[in-house]
Amino acid sequence: MIEFVEEKKNSFASPKFLTEVKRSFYQKGNKQTLDDFNIKQSSLDRYLREPILPEQSWLVTSDWHVPFHNKILKDKVFRMISRNNFTGIVIAGDFLDMFSISAHAANSLAELENLTLGLEYEQGREILDEVDSVCKGMKKVLMYGNHENRWERFVKSGDNAKLRGALGNPYQGLAMSKRKDWQVIPEYPDGVFQIGEHLDVLHGLYTPMHPAKKHCEMSDKSVMFGHTHRVGTWFTEGRASYNIGGLFDKSHKAFNYMFRLQKKMWSNAFAVVHLDYNGYFYVDLIKCFNDNFIYNGEVY
Repeated sequence: MIEFVEEKKNSFASPKFLTEVKRSFYQKGNKQTLDDFNIKQSSLDRYLREPILPEQSWLVTSDWHVPFHNKILKDKVFRMISRNNFTGIVIAGDFLDMFSISAHAANSLAELENLTLGLEYEQGREILDEVDSVCKGMKKVLMYGNHENRWERFVKSGDNAKLRGALGNPYQGLAMSKRKDWQVIPEYPDGVFQIGEHLDVLHGLYTPMHPAKKHCEMSDKSVMFGHTHRVGTWFTEGRASYNIGGLFDKSHKAFNYMFRLQKKMWSNAFAVVHLDYNGYFYVDLIKCFNDNFIYNGEVY
């Protein structure tokens, strides 16, 4: 009733009030809604016509694999951010590839001439500088994936532990201590970022034929993840699972260690998560074709 009085006085209804009225209308019907909110039919008709903007909108990306990222999509995603209002951006792991210290680098650096860990960090810093410039006022989250975790595995193997003090870890290499408004979640595979009350974002762990199904079965709530470089969804009673691809360049020769038929399953994609005023989420899973995508009615 208080919100209704405020609505009459100021000639507008709050998004939360509109949400409650519309939910009541669809669940209980017209007459019960009129009685519960003590409003006239003309007011209810107007409320039902009014759009409700989401309380929050989060851009969730994964698997950039810098410096083997898709540069065209990177620029287009930044352009999309500049034209829309987002609460925050989540990079859900494998932002860096860390190829130079991976097992896949054995006997491969001749093909990737001049690639060093320092160069990977440098390009990562440049992209995060762009994120900082484009995403002013937004919350920013960087999660570690299995590729960032390569650093820990590398320094623990053989005699490499002696390099721990001299070989910068991803947090140091990306200069995260100097960046404002960033939340870093370094725990892999257990790191989780929660959007609203019902959706957990993680990097991902399982790579079976149906990864979204597997992650859904292993979770006690809805999940969103990358890791597999594939796109898929799975829904069961009360839960959903979203595999959101990545922003990698799968044509780059750095991925030649992967079988061709396996790479055919890889997809460039990302997601936008909208929250309503009751903490429920709604997902736009945006798949890219030929380095193009559509969001909010606009082609990028």
